[in-house]
Amino acid sequence: MITTGTPLATSLRHEGQLDHLPALQVTWCCTIGAVFCLPFAPTLLRELKDAPAPSVAWMVYLAAFPTAVGFTTWGYALTRGTAGRLAVTTYLVPPIAVVMGWVTLSEVPSGVAVLGGALCLVGVYMAQTMSPMRPTPSRCIAKAKRV
Repeated sequence: MITTGTPLATSLRHEGQLDHLPALQVTWCCTIGAVFCLPFAPTLLRELKDAPAPSVAWMVYLAAFPTAVGFTTWGYALTRGTAGRLAVTTYLVPPIAVVMGWVTLSEVPSGVAVLGGALCLVGVYMAQTMSPMRPTPSRCIAKAKRV
């Protein structure tokens, strides 16, 4: 929960500042995560000696490439929209993961997975298309008359 909520909270808090930064500069916030991993560096170096080279290569790839692409894309998207509107799109991840597993790994989704994916899609649709009720002059006047 903390891992999911922290980037969202940071994006919402710094939304006005992120509008003026290029997407690549926002990507550098990943270095903060690397700094927090430094206490584990000695163990990593000891265990790297025993790890097979392909495993190390995949670890480096997964640590660098998807993270950089994800944060760069998020930074780019934040320059085009508000963090609140964009955060809702993260609910598209579960349905996409279910479909990808079905197509690439032949994992047939269970009924609960299909229902959950449909619920996510409906939620994203509603959040993106429905606007909140805003006070209109007629509502304000009616409220003032009641008081």
